[in-house]
Amino acid sequence: MPIWNNGHILGVEETFYDDSLIKTAKKLHDEQRQKDFMPSARLIGEVIGNLPQYHVDAFLNIVSDN
Repeated sequence: MPIWNNGHILGVEETFYDDSLIKTAKKLHDEQRQKDFMPSARLIGEVIGNLPQYHVDAFLNIVSDN
């Protein structure tokens, strides 16, 4: 997967955003009043909204299903 970093395109592994996904999932789960199911769209939207660059949500959706 390519990312834009300091004016250059870099190739990164599919697992590049795993830490962000896990950290965000824990944060959202902690914010729930009743600890329960979390819609994946909420998690993906939160991660994309906090990335320093734009990504198509389809990539994160595909990766998160693996």
